Amino acid sequence: MIDCELLGRKDAVEALEGEGTLAVEEIRDVGLGQPGRMTQVEDRLLGHEQALQRMKGLMGAFGGLLTAVHLAIDYFLGRH
Repeated sequence: MIDCELLGRKDAVEALEGEGTLAVEEIRDVGLGQPGRMTQVEDRLLGHEQALQRMKGLMGAFGGLLTAVHLAIDYFLGRH
């Protein structure tokens, strides 16, 4: 957790860096930096997650199509 006494001091950023990984909510609560920048980072993260989910869906569909093609080849070449 973040020490509340550090929030009003100049070395708050150094204290936050020393904490390691912080939750987004903790960073918002501190109020340091640029809130618009944080929103941009969140939007980019959501965009990446959506792209990843789309790619997973496309790979699943491609795998199914490839399986159907292989089954058709085996069927038409007489390898039952």
